[in-house]
Amino acid sequence: MNENEALEVVLGILRPFARNEQQMAAANHATRLWQDLQINSARFIDILLAFEDRLGVAIDEEQAEDIATVGDVVQLVLRFAAENPDAVERARREP
Repeated sequence: MNENEALEVVLGILRPFARNEQQMAAANHATRLWQDLQINSARFIDILLAFEDRLGVAIDEEQAEDIATVGDVVQLVLRFAAENPDAVERARREP
């Protein structure tokens, strides 16, 4: 999986949780989850659960604390993809 593919997967997971649709439509690596997409802590937990469901990856508390931007999530997905290519390939095929 390359960086653009990871970005597509991440944006697909984030889209239903973003309150700022205009920012979501223009989201890129620098887009901030809290400020730009207006994701609150409850939605963030839902996002973490969505990543677990879709990719089979559990994001631990320490990793979650380091997530501030879309790019941070992309980097997590790329690390996971390197270790679990089959899981990520399945996630790319899901809506």
